[in-house]
Amino acid sequence: MAFSSSAPMSVPSPSPPPRPALAPREPRSRRLALVAADMLMCFCLATSWTCFASHVTAVIAERTCREDKYCLVVEVALHVYGVAGLTSVLAVLAFALLLSNTGTWAEKKQELLPGFRRIVMVEVVFFIAFALLLDVGAVLMRFPPRNSSHARIIASDIFDGGVLGLEIVTWFIMFPSLALSARRMSREAAAQAEIGPPALT
Repeated sequence: MAFSSSAPMSVPSPSPPPRPALAPREPRSRRLALVAADMLMCFCLATSWTCFASHVTAVIAERTCREDKYCLVVEVALHVYGVAGLTSVLAVLAFALLLSNTGTWAEKKQELLPGFRRIVMVEVVFFIAFALLLDVGAVLMRFPPRNSSHARIIASDIFDGGVLGLEIVTWFIMFPSLALSARRMSREAAAQAEIGPPALT
């Protein structure tokens, strides 16, 4: 009589659950860079508008104190103008460096450049117009007509109008448009980086 002996069957042990994936550091650093860029953008706009306001104040005070050789308001406004202008330029450079570190310029270059070109072309048209006005005022200030006693005052007004026009176009049209376009493109690139590429069907 034969007895059949069967070897015990080994049951495979269940595989351990997968470890939760650690959040990558790159998106987090990118988000922090974008937040810092937003703060710098607001700071740039504030300093640029302060620069424009101080220049307008200096022009108005100079017209008011035309007979006085020294006007405290003009001196203070010009100092504020210089400090705000330098600070805004440095903030613009820091803003561009932060956005470049997020990698959004390379990812959105083809979409970003056409909008920048349109804004720059509009800026160039207005820039040329106000630059010509500024040059006319400078020429009239240097070579005033002999028969008109108010020619130098009018030339100074034309010169200041050209300068203020350039500042309005730069600080209220060009720079805010470029900053908002860069912010929108950087947000889209950051969102795509977090979601990932679309799945192939």
